[in-house]
Amino acid sequence: MINHDLKGHYHRTADQRIPVALAADRGQRYHAGMRNADPAHFVGIDTGGTFTDFIHVGPSGIASCKILSSPEAPEEAIFRGLKTLGLEASLRSGDVSIVHGTTVATNAALEHKGAKTAFITNQGFGDLLELGRQNRAALYELNPRVNRLGSDKVYRLEIDTRRDASGELIQALTPTSIEALTREIAALEPEAIAICLLFAFKNNQEERALREALSQITDTITLSSELHPEPGEYERAVITVLNSYLAPPVRGYLSRLVTGTAPSEVKIMQSSGLTISADKAAARAAHLLLSGPAGGLIGANQCFPHSNLMTFDMGGTSTDVALIEGSITPATSADLDGLPLAMPALDLTTIGAGGGSIAWINEGGLLSLGPASAGASPGPACYQQGGSKPTVTDAHAVLGHFDGAETLSDDIQLSSEAAARAIQPLAEALDMPLSDTASGIIDLANEKMAQALRVISIQRGFDPADFTLTCFGGAGGLHLCSLAQSLGMRRAVVPAFAAMFSALGMLMARPGRVFTRAIYLPFAQIKETTLSSAIQSLIDEAVSHADLADRGPRSDELAADVRYAGQSTTLEIPLSGDLREMRAEFERAHETRYGHKLMQEPELVRIRWRAEDR
Repeated sequence: MINHDLKGHYHRTADQRIPVALAADRGQRYHAGMRNADPAHFVGIDTGGTFTDFIHVGPSGIASCKILSSPEAPEEAIFRGLKTLGLEASLRSGDVSIVHGTTVATNAALEHKGAKTAFITNQGFGDLLELGRQNRAALYELNPRVNRLGSDKVYRLEIDTRRDASGELIQALTPTSIEALTREIAALEPEAIAICLLFAFKNNQEERALREALSQITDTITLSSELHPEPGEYERAVITVLNSYLAPPVRGYLSRLVTGTAPSEVKIMQSSGLTISADKAAARAAHLLLSGPAGGLIGANQCFPHSNLMTFDMGGTSTDVALIEGSITPATSADLDGLPLAMPALDLTTIGAGGGSIAWINEGGLLSLGPASAGASPGPACYQQGGSKPTVTDAHAVLGHFDGAETLSDDIQLSSEAAARAIQPLAEALDMPLSDTASGIIDLANEKMAQALRVISIQRGFDPADFTLTCFGGAGGLHLCSLAQSLGMRRAVVPAFAAMFSALGMLMARPGRVFTRAIYLPFAQIKETTLSSAIQSLIDEAVSHADLADRGPRSDELAADVRYAGQSTTLEIPLSGDLREMRAEFERAHETRYGHKLMQEPELVRIRWRAEDR
């Protein structure tokens, strides 16, 4: 554990000083609405693939620590960290406010360890999840791998009912069909049920009727019309199934976590960068899939307000890169292992290059890196925890980049000799000196990250030289300057608490939720009175679901997603209510991103309120 003086403690960067007192200020203001109105201790916890990071802001200052993650029981690493910080008595008195970014949902989805789930859809559409979309990320891959969405645990069932694209009833749902479906599902004994009917976002009467009939089997039932009320039946089905599939493991984990920290309250970071109370998080389990990486972006945006930043969060298993042009931009699309995620999320790109990424020789005899990782167990060879495969961290150890450090967090003893033994077989296979092989591993990691940073900047019409590169995550500082030089960037910043920065950022996050309303109309067909009515309807819905009754949205919380007809992706612009102003804003954004604008009418896809509780 490292203790820090709260008053006057600054970490000097290229030309800025970042007061760590910011975290205390944000925490006290943003989390004042918790059950304990005035907690003395604020703790941000970021669970990663290798380490679980802790930032504690309390009366005596700021303390931080890293604990090896425990993937089989993630809460155990959290309990160990809280004990290391000396917070056991404060937890029992309810004097601690916790904000947590979790990988439980992500790992359950990637490892196909979700719950046994019954997926209900229209007659003839049972293969919807298998068919998906016909787009392929690797166009020339002869045997592309397809994510089957936990096909061994997701059971597809069909029911004979149908509505058309306008929501008009074509085939009614009958009591006989409901009874037959109920018997079939009861025989399966599922832990969760997902219901996604065609055009239910127009009229969800059938989805609600099915939920009422099936609630005797399980209370974990997700309706597509409530979770994602928008067109796109495949994307809507995926997020609906994921939500039900992940809810039981997420609920079990959060129950153990809350029990172990009671009566102190726990809030969970969502993919949107907003927090939600732990007791409500399981019902929106799919919204936790990108929970952890959001904290770092929130922290960067708060510590460097109105700045143009490119960020990379390099942990033990992966690296997340993002671009901030003055403020954080929500993602127009997100995916996880090839699955589309139709949910509010921050614009992040993840690559399989982290400190624990394993180096290997490919079939062509060339040095390769990742995506496999040594993780927390056994970890890199230099940790002396049983790991024997060469990793990026081992390469740094061989080259002496740890400046003589002998002990890392959680009492890990570093050994450059163990790192050398792991890399030596690669050096012999490549017929290269040990140091050159280690340098090659680091060069590969740098190039993977540099390419990801080019994709989010140059391919979107931005010059990296106009941005500041900032790093966080345990391995970020080791690669910052090399990446800045590779991208021609003039300024690089290491923020205070860079190794635990995502945990710090979580203390700066606000509780809240993102509400959207699908429009899908060309601008020419929208009257300003119609748009005003849609905005008011969105606000009314949000106020009925959240603690927002005493206020309306700020102008910077309202946004619109716009595209040209025929495009599959959208651009976010401010939602002003003035259609001419919005069209001009969209054309400027399109020209910036793609280098041109079209002489045709834009289409308003959806409007959004990022409703933050105050």
